[in-house]
Amino acid sequence: MSVALQSRHSQWHAGESPGRRRAGSTRSAGNETATGVQKMNCYGLLVNAAITLAAVASSALASDPIEDALAATFRITNRQSAATCFFVSSAVERSVSDRSAILVTAAHFLEQTSDSECQVVYRVENADKTFSRKEVSVSIRNGDALLWKKHPETDIAAMRVVLPDNAAVKPFDISQLATESSLQEWKIRVGQQVSIPCFPAKLEANEAGWPILRRGFVASHPLAPVRSARTILIDASTFGGDSGAPVVVASEDKSLVIGLALGMLRQTDSASLSFEQLTFHTPLGLAIVVQATFIRETIESLPK
Repeated sequence: MSVALQSRHSQWHAGESPGRRRAGSTRSAGNETATGVQKMNCYGLLVNAAITLAAVASSALASDPIEDALAATFRITNRQSAATCFFVSSAVERSVSDRSAILVTAAHFLEQTSDSECQVVYRVENADKTFSRKEVSVSIRNGDALLWKKHPETDIAAMRVVLPDNAAVKPFDISQLATESSLQEWKIRVGQQVSIPCFPAKLEANEAGWPILRRGFVASHPLAPVRSARTILIDASTFGGDSGAPVVVASEDKSLVIGLALGMLRQTDSASLSFEQLTFHTPLGLAIVVQATFIRETIESLPK
């Protein structure tokens, strides 16, 4: 029996079939001095206490950039597959309505959706501060006319939507989508840690439909000029359902979306036997990410 072995690398889109997993005393030389010291100490304590309280209050009110990224990210499904999407807002949307936003995802997901609608798994905040999932249909076609735009060079889709009134959504501002200059300003380079809110292998973080947060590192060099590096690699595993996820760099108080996850690299080995052909796929743990400049360009192509 003869056996022939072959090995090659391939790109696999991270799409997935629908579903979900579910004090003491102090002595002093004189009373006046002692009283003065005590007053100063009390005053100092009051000042320090006020500063501490202000810091705590500020911290409580401050927005966490990673939690904000989660609040912008949702699962999108159809009868055949599932993916990740996120929302972006700009001055154009805000001028129309505070519920107007732009849905961004991987174009191949929408292209593979045969129906005129898909479903977004929104989250609704309840009176007790818990969250509940709420699936809402979103139209992606009007007859043969597409209601979304695809970037001419990359696998990115964007469309304007009206968010449900009770949906808890915190879109990224368009200024948070990285440009070549902001990559330099943030000093984004190979080895940079990134966060990816996503829905791998049908999984949601909980019954409310929150995304799962994964971490990785930029594995490509250089990142600029972006025209020569449309897609980059992230040292992170991605799975079915992750397509369309935002790739985020976060500081203490702000975040930057540097790209959108499209798929993964894998090694494909095949073995030819006398009567059969065997194929083996081995994930390389490298996510394919398109740079955020092209997300901006896709949004800018939408009709005003």
